[in-house]
Amino acid sequence: WTEYYVTEVRAILTSVVSYLEANREARFVWSELIFLNEWMNDESVPETLKHSFRKLVLDDRRLEIVNGGYVMHDEAVTHYASWIGQTILGHDLLRELLLLSSTSEVSKVTTGYQIDPFGSSSFTPTFLQYAGYEFLLHNRIPQSIKDVMKNNRGLQFWWQNHPDKNHDI
Repeated sequence: WTEYYVTEVRAILTSVVSYLEANREARFVWSELIFLNEWMNDESVPETLKHSFRKLVLDDRRLEIVNGGYVMHDEAVTHYASWIGQTILGHDLLRELLLLSSTSEVSKVTTGYQIDPFGSSSFTPTFLQYAGYEFLLHNRIPQSIKDVMKNNRGLQFWWQNHPDKNHDI
């Protein structure tokens, strides 16, 4: 992953922050805290850009941190304890990178983001509800089901939570 950071991610984050500074109407989402951590600790990235990143997230709200985990977990092969652990790690790291003092400020992560998990878990809506998430962007849905949802204009839907919970996502 280090090579990928050096050859791709550093330039992506740097150019996104520069673009957002120059284009007030633009917005962007970022997911992987492992790469954000590398960028924020990269001595070749100017401190002014790191400051701008924080401002774009906290003040302008035009750069949104989604998922909030250290990495995007793969629901098909991980135990739920791993998912919880890496999410806690990611939220703690995010608080540190954004120079926040309280854990309540990290709750600004309200969108789950799973564009490439291999499978879905019935634990997903339960976990997201307990963690304070309001939305989930989920991409890996079988094409036949996605086609029906598109035809019925149903790509936005409520994912039923566990029956003994009172909130859905």
